Amino acid sequence: MSAPVLSLKDLNKTYGPGCSQCSSLTGPEAERNVCPACNSVVACADISFSLHRGEVLGIVGESGSGKSTLLRAIHFDTEPSSGTMSLRFKNRNNNEENNGLLAGVNGHKGLQGLDVGTNVFLLSSYAKRQLRNHFMGIVYQNPMLGLRMHFSSSGNVAERLLMDGWNNVGRMRERTRTLFKRTEVDISRMDEPPSSFSGGMQQRVQIARALSNEPSLLLLDEVTTGLDVSVQARVLDLLRSLTRELNLATIVVSHDLGVIRLLTSRTLVMKNGRIVESGLTNQILEDPQHPYTQLLVSSKL
Repeated sequence: MSAPVLSLKDLNKTYGPGCSQCSSLTGPEAERNVCPACNSVVACADISFSLHRGEVLGIVGESGSGKSTLLRAIHFDTEPSSGTMSLRFKNRNNNEENNGLLAGVNGHKGLQGLDVGTNVFLLSSYAKRQLRNHFMGIVYQNPMLGLRMHFSSSGNVAERLLMDGWNNVGRMRERTRTLFKRTEVDISRMDEPPSSFSGGMQQRVQIARALSNEPSLLLLDEVTTGLDVSVQARVLDLLRSLTRELNLATIVVSHDLGVIRLLTSRTLVMKNGRIVESGLTNQILEDPQHPYTQLLVSSKL
């Protein structure tokens, strides 16, 4: 198997001052993620996993389990309390991996010195933005977090392309048309704002925007929550075909086991900020071992 696109080790995120008892007084066995000694919230504790190209990883758990905090940390939307994350991306120009090669990607120098062993959590804010803009794509549950609702839909994609170093308007328009065709957005409406679209169509525009920079890592955060069942099915079919076609390393965060079953090959189950079970998705859903996973699965039957 090829080397992982993403390697995460001992990620911790605590909201509050934290104390020496946070670890022992919180977690699945304690049935809480708020430390009674200092009132800090232990959102994620000792999270480790790796993700390879073409793999779709599910992260499932109830509200408050820490799954969305984990995704935000990977996307640099929140700063972890501790932990390491390394990334292995391809330079689009020569297809070589990032052993200091990414300094010249699209003329940006913020990534100079980045290699496969760098703990990217320690990079500058500028370098993190460059990594995110060039090599990550994200689709949020709430389209208002991922789109400028009163820009044109094509403008939302163009904004992302500008971040990635594009500067030719004609090429950006053509790229947007290609993306909208692929994500089944009506080309005749590409200059309308997302605010005039249905929820399902807004998610499609978000997906097009997320894919515009040809990301190595795609992050999906509860993308079908709040959509009608029929719309959910169409969006999920689209995502399943795109992740396979583009061979993306993908993380799917959801509380919906149906979404996890349809999209993912491997799954992590989280409770109170910890991973309580991990393995192949079919094995976890058909023969869960941890009592919490068993409860999750049985509640959906």
